[in-house]
Amino acid sequence: MDPWDDFLKECVFYPCSRVHGTPVKFLSNRFSRFFYSDYSVAQEDFQRELESPGFTGYRLADQRELDPTELFGATWDDFRQKHEDAYSRLPFDSCDPYIMLCTFQRESGLTDEHGADSFQIMFARVEGIAALESAFSRRGISPKCLVNIRAGIGFGGNHSGYPRLLEQSLRSNAGGLPQFILHDAMAVGHGGDHSELIGECYHRKVEQWGYPDGGYLKLVELSDGKN
Repeated sequence: MDPWDDFLKECVFYPCSRVHGTPVKFLSNRFSRFFYSDYSVAQEDFQRELESPGFTGYRLADQRELDPTELFGATWDDFRQKHEDAYSRLPFDSCDPYIMLCTFQRESGLTDEHGADSFQIMFARVEGIAALESAFSRRGISPKCLVNIRAGIGFGGNHSGYPRLLEQSLRSNAGGLPQFILHDAMAVGHGGDHSELIGECYHRKVEQWGYPDGGYLKLVELSDGKN
């Protein structure tokens, strides 16, 4: 059995993530495994973000770098060649890829009201759709939850076709759609981040929170997502 199957089946997948703590803040009481992917975050910047601001109320307990063959079944050269179409759409070149697996422990004195006792974040410096296809679709596995928050279309550094191509990859995955999606208001509007998948009717609201810019975050469950 692949040692990463359980992690991937139960994780929150956050493409175009930077090192934002939003999913951890709102979902760590439900999920303890997170997979972040962003081609724009250099390793030294990732390490700096872990130190400050980090994740409020948690300390870094363990960290190790993974070989791409463990997760993606390919060397970095082979991975880049396989996903050359995806990388050719990006506004700048992504070099020096890496994968880090980090374990965080809740600081003493904090209770379950703050969040889980511990959680793990896997961070891959790769394009998000390439990560979905090589980590999840290759195994016939769907992430438990997808995060669609400010995908950075246009001036954010992502190409305009990203939402459509991400949706195609999700629908073509033999593992089915994610069971849950955490999204913001931009994902259901008519701008660049709009997702037809989120805009469809076959989901139920699980929980909703306010967002600093006056918008909202909403966790929905898809009725045809596979567990």
